[in-house]
Amino acid sequence: MVSRWRKWAAISRKRIPDTKSFEKGHFAVYTSEGKRFVLPLAYLHNHVMLEIFRMAEEEYGLDGNYGNGPIVLPFDGAFMEYANSLIKIS
Repeated sequence: MVSRWRKWAAISRKRIPDTKSFEKGHFAVYTSEGKRFVLPLAYLHNHVMLEIFRMAEEEYGLDGNYGNGPIVLPFDGAFMEYANSLIKIS
């Protein structure tokens, strides 16, 4: 069951196109439903964002192909909007 889920997650990650560019100093993440969020690089030092990345690693694992695909987080768009608002006020 776990191996099936990992295969599905890997296939899902490859289906999300990265067709639009974004400003220098930002990075893009995608939610599980495919919604794109462009965030400033400064967020990489925030504790909330580090916890989100840790949870994504637990969910999807690391496949060793760093930089070859989009960053997909195991959350929906509403959660990411809420997390983004928390990071902005901190």
